[in-house]
Amino acid sequence: MTRDVATGDPVFATLRPRTGEVARSLLTPKDPGVPDGFYAMFVPGDGSVPVTVTASGYVPREGRVRVVPRAVVLRNWALTREAG
Repeated sequence: MTRDVATGDPVFATLRPRTGEVARSLLTPKDPGVPDGFYAMFVPGDGSVPVTVTASGYVPREGRVRVVPRAVVLRNWALTREAG
């Protein structure tokens, strides 16, 4: 999930791991079981992968995701609004 750090509201962001894949968080109005701000990304290999998260009006965020072969890994992101 990608959320606003202050409000907890969903943020519609672009996620870019350094492996070349790109994911975007989504609105999910037709699936009450999946909250807005949801994203999914498939990353080959294993280990710790650097990821950059960007969204209009927010400070970019960098972090790492621990990729485990043949497993689903959960990584939530909280973004801070840009000043001004």
